Amino acid sequence: MNSDFFILGMPLAEKTAPSPPIVKIVEQCSIIIGESRRITERLLSRCSLVAEAKVFYLDNQSPQDRKTLLAELRNVSKTSGRACIFSDMGMPILFDPGKEILEAVRALSFNIRCLPGPTSWGTACALSGWLPPFLLVGFLSPKAEERVKELSDLTHSAGHIVLMDTPYRFQALLKDCAIVFGSQHQAFLAWEIGMPEETYLWGSLKELDQRTTEKNLKKGEFILVLRNPGVK
Repeated sequence: MNSDFFILGMPLAEKTAPSPPIVKIVEQCSIIIGESRRITERLLSRCSLVAEAKVFYLDNQSPQDRKTLLAELRNVSKTSGRACIFSDMGMPILFDPGKEILEAVRALSFNIRCLPGPTSWGTACALSGWLPPFLLVGFLSPKAEERVKELSDLTHSAGHIVLMDTPYRFQALLKDCAIVFGSQHQAFLAWEIGMPEETYLWGSLKELDQRTTEKNLKKGEFILVLRNPGVK
């Protein structure tokens, strides 16, 4: 019988308690893989872990830590055990750490299991009120010149463009989008989805710049959706 590897979707609101099914799975795992120490330890404080449980954190993981993790996964794969992975919020792997882990457990013939949760980009697409298709671009280059080039390559895309970035690059991304697509291009901003300060704004890139400045929205988790650039 093969071992089970669980991919767990976490609430988008950081302080929202994980569901009982998530807690139950984590309690049954001998290997627990979280994105960051702070959020992982917050979850584990709610759990009664098995005695042999080993916890790994993917942020700032050293090559030796990764080697140890892979070795532990190999051991569990031979014992019909359980392991799990989760991000700080939302679904892991696509825009969060974990792709290499998924490849490893597939190679080790784990049974891949999933407790699906929300995705910030999927939620933003729904909240925009715009019909598909959506082009999920995600993160662009952190370098300004390369980022502008990547945006320029999207100016004739079919579908609304879904962009993500780290909180501290929000203002730079908004300004770069205005440069490439024009300040009057229509967009939708989903800011801190599910949090007390959640904000949703529709309008031109110029209007979004003005309104986020008025609201002092400078640094936060966000999704920016650009209305279909191929439709003028």
